[in-house]
Amino acid sequence: MTLVERIVAREIPAEIVYEDETVIAFLDIEPVNRGHTLICPKHHHSNFMDVPDNVMLNVLQAARIVFQALSEVYGPDGISFLQNNGAFNELGHYHLHIFPCLKEGGGRVRFKTISKPGAETLKLDANAIRACVSQSS
Repeated sequence: MTLVERIVAREIPAEIVYEDETVIAFLDIEPVNRGHTLICPKHHHSNFMDVPDNVMLNVLQAARIVFQALSEVYGPDGISFLQNNGAFNELGHYHLHIFPCLKEGGGRVRFKTISKPGAETLKLDANAIRACVSQSS
């Protein structure tokens, strides 16, 4: 069972910011920036090519909802998406990263993990994002 499947089954804790019948979105515990969210199909698909079209559409619809919430909560200069496959997919389960970005050093996106946030920071961020998500649903 993958980490994502264990989160879906509520076997391990996560700060879930969005969930529907086919998709779950939760905060990354090793974020690039605050608000860094992983959007995942609930059922296992190992990589981009394995995800059925209807599930990918649901992932992208969830990404739009999370995008709007991140925009409202953080007021970033931009929002980036990242998706890794093969040896670079550490979860072994398809997921889409979405995270707010701020201009730093000429507007370059920084892909260095910030200091690992504590549980209280993750909870505060999750509550703010969930509040925006529930307004848009």
